[in-house]
Amino acid sequence: MKAIIFDMDGVLVNTEPLHYKCWKEVVKEDGIDLEFNVYKACIGATRMCFWTS
Repeated sequence: MKAIIFDMDGVLVNTEPLHYKCWKEVVKEDGIDLEFNVYKACIGATRMCFWTS
Protein backbone atom coordinates (compact mmCIF):
# COMPACT_ATOMS: atom_id res chain seq x y z
CA MET A 1 0.00 0.00 0.00
CA LYS A 2 1.40 3.37 -1.01
CA ALA A 3 -1.30 5.72 0.24
CA ILE A 4 -4.44 6.01 2.29
CA ILE A 5 -7.19 8.53 1.58
CA PHE A 6 -8.98 9.74 4.68
CA ASP A 7 -11.98 11.95 4.02
CA MET A 8 -12.86 13.95 7.11
CA ASP A 9 -16.48 14.74 6.28
CA GLY A 10 -16.65 17.79 4.07
CA VAL A 11 -13.06 17.79 2.86
CA LEU A 12 -13.54 15.82 -0.36
CA VAL A 13 -17.30 15.36 -0.40
CA ASN A 14 -19.91 17.44 1.42
CA THR A 15 -22.33 14.84 2.77
CA GLU A 16 -24.08 17.11 5.30
CA PRO A 17 -27.11 17.75 3.03
CA LEU A 18 -27.64 13.98 2.76
CA HIS A 19 -27.15 13.49 6.53
CA TYR A 20 -29.69 16.25 7.19
CA LYS A 21 -32.23 14.63 4.87
CA CYS A 22 -31.73 11.25 6.59
CA TRP A 23 -31.98 12.66 10.12
CA LYS A 24 -35.09 14.63 9.12
CA GLU A 25 -36.76 11.34 8.14
CA VAL A 26 -35.55 9.51 11.27
CA VAL A 27 -36.82 12.08 13.77
CA LYS A 28 -40.06 12.48 11.83
CA GLU A 29 -40.91 9.06 13.34
CA ASP A 30 -40.71 10.79 16.75
CA GLY A 31 -43.08 13.55 15.62
CA ILE A 32 -40.30 16.11 15.16
CA ASP A 33 -40.14 18.45 12.15
CA LEU A 34 -36.39 19.02 12.07
CA GLU A 35 -35.32 22.50 11.02
CA PHE A 36 -31.82 22.94 9.59
CA ASN A 37 -30.68 25.38 12.33
CA VAL A 38 -31.53 22.73 14.97
CA TYR A 39 -29.80 20.01 12.93
CA LYS A 40 -26.69 22.16 12.49
CA ALA A 41 -26.31 22.52 16.27
CA CYS A 42 -26.58 18.72 16.67
CA ILE A 43 -24.06 17.62 14.02
CA GLY A 44 -22.06 14.72 15.45
CA ALA A 45 -24.53 14.10 18.29
CA THR A 46 -27.15 11.41 18.91
CA ARG A 47 -30.90 11.47 18.32
CA MET A 48 -31.34 12.80 21.88
CA CYS A 49 -29.90 16.13 20.79
CA PHE A 50 -32.91 16.71 18.53
CA TRP A 51 -35.34 16.05 21.39
CA THR A 52 -33.67 18.59 23.67
CA SER A 53 -33.14 21.34 21.07
